[in-house]
Amino acid sequence: MKKIPLTIVIAFNSIISQAQTITGTWQGNLNVQGNEIPIVFHIAKDSTAKLAASFDSPSQHAFNLPCSEVIVQGDSVFLIMSSIKGKYTGKLSADKKELTGTWFQGNGSLPLTVTKTSETSIVKELKRPQTPKPPYPYHSEDVE
Repeated sequence: MKKIPLTIVIAFNSIISQAQTITGTWQGNLNVQGNEIPIVFHIAKDSTAKLAASFDSPSQHAFNLPCSEVIVQGDSVFLIMSSIKGKYTGKLSADKKELTGTWFQGNGSLPLTVTKTSETSIVKELKRPQTPKPPYPYHSEDVE
């Protein structure tokens, strides 16, 4: 039987613990020419225990956009969003409550710090008055 070096076991456990602390909801604001654009990342484990993520841009009415890749290496996190040709790279703080990094999209980049707001990943969509659901706050009648 071969012995597994202790450093490999420690490194593997470190990666697993970082992956567990990264799950949850993370929120921050991009400053684009004086305008604050909120960004929300939702990171969770899928049915195979692999990390999966989506992101929201509420002010742009964009919700649950998939991240094509989630990579955690030590205290570094990489979220790849091929659908918008973007990515986010960040470093996890010592208290594991903040990611400080950079948002890349197209040829540009902007600093983006996101803060963990929840241990669970919940996607919230704004209620749209143009798509009401019964019971309506008014009288409706089907006509032919």
